[in-house]
Amino acid sequence: MKANSIKSYLGTGMLAFCATVGQAWMVNAAHAADAPAAQTLRISVSDLDLSKTSDVATLYARIKSAAQQACGADVVTGSRLTSSSKKQCTKQAVDGAVSSINNASLSAFHKQEASKAGA
Repeated sequence: MKANSIKSYLGTGMLAFCATVGQAWMVNAAHAADAPAAQTLRISVSDLDLSKTSDVATLYARIKSAAQQACGADVVTGSRLTSSSKKQCTKQAVDGAVSSINNASLSAFHKQEASKAGA
């Protein structure tokens, strides 16, 4: 190879590297700007009797659904897997909702579901 073609080849490689780093930086900056703000969603409980296990399970499903909705549709690119940030957001939202409802049956159900998910 001639010296000019080597310089051209190295220059093209550096340009591609810089473009890739620039794109990665822009993606990270965009994700930081899109960080979710705290949301409040209302969950209907007027039709439930929390002394019944089936109604506790229904409320828990509503809480999880609301948490997933509030945390947004964030999946790992190229797959159907939920990203770790969405999993963490959903877990924190469910934990917070169960804690704020402060019902012994719901707390026990949540603990049981969390142990299943961890297994």
